[in-house]
Order: sequence, then C-alpha cells, then structure tokens
Amino acid sequence: MHVLYFVSLLLSGGRTARARFAIPININENSISGIRQGSDLAVLLERTKLLIWDEAPMAHNYCFEAMDRTCRDVLRSSNSRNLEQPFGGMLIVFGCDFQQILPVVLKGRRQDIISATIN
Repeated sequence: MHVLYFVSLLLSGGRTARARFAIPININENSISGIRQGSDLAVLLERTKLLIWDEAPMAHNYCFEAMDRTCRDVLRSSNSRNLEQPFGGMLIVFGCDFQQILPVVLKGRRQDIISATIN
C-alpha cells in the first residue's frame, strides 16, 4: 500500500505539498498542479491509498481546490466516477492544530484570512 506523507521535516521521504504536486506559488481560484495523466507522479497517485497532509491549516484554500481538480482529472482514468468524488475518491487526512495556525494573506483583513482557510 502506498501512503504519501506531506510532513517535510518529520518523516523520511516527506515533502511539502507544493513541492510534491507542483502547486503554484502565486495561486488563484483557477490554479491546477503540474501533474499530468500518464506521468510517473500520476501513476503514484493511482496507487496511493492514503495521503497525509500535515500543517494543512497553513495552506491557502486554493491549494486544496487545485489538488482536488488535479486528483479528479488524474484518477478519472482508473474509474470515471472519480471525476465526481472529492479528490478523485482518494482518502486524505488533513493534520495539525486547526485552532493555532492560519494561512498568511498579505495585507489581508480578518475576513480575507478566514475565507482562505479550510472550511
């Protein structure tokens, strides 16, 4: 069973989500990651049963939306129903203290920061 860890410092082989999935630094509501169907990383995603994303509250909501679009696109080749399921049907665990750390929104008001968090 393949398990992907996004705990860059704590686990051997751990990487940040942005590094592993080529999530753009300047992200917006239409961004997608750099994974393409048929690539080595797409094959790894198809074999993955569990994805653990640590420090999730620090990531902007657009990162999760980009990852959702990418997983749906990549995983639909193995099952067409995956296009309709969140994250293409992949099991994802978002970890961290959700009351402690919020994403950084430059010159953002409280409302901007709250709308950037995971809901």
